[in-house]
Amino acid sequence: MQTSRPSSSVSQEKKRKISICVHVRNGGPESPSCGGQESRVLIKELTELLVKKNLTDITVAESRCMGLCENGCMMYIEPDDVRYQNVKLSDLNEIVSSHLMQGQVVKRLRFV
Repeated sequence: MQTSRPSSSVSQEKKRKISICVHVRNGGPESPSCGGQESRVLIKELTELLVKKNLTDITVAESRCMGLCENGCMMYIEPDDVRYQNVKLSDLNEIVSSHLMQGQVVKRLRFV
């Protein structure tokens, strides 16, 4: 029997995986994409931050296109089924402390 959780709460029962889109669209500035917005830097910095916070059981991986290039950089957290949009380096501390450590979705970044 599963128990229900508040919508702002996230699951910590299964191992988490964070996917960050690294897709680069051809077409110049009028064709935005996650990879064109330093998503690989996000992956590196997030991985380092997780080690500093001793959250080494969380996997960070590159993702192919999530189909939301205009909303990039896109981040998807499993098994929580939470997508974040327009993620910047300055957002990583909040995502880690609020979502990953306290179980609270960062509503201002959530893609719904």
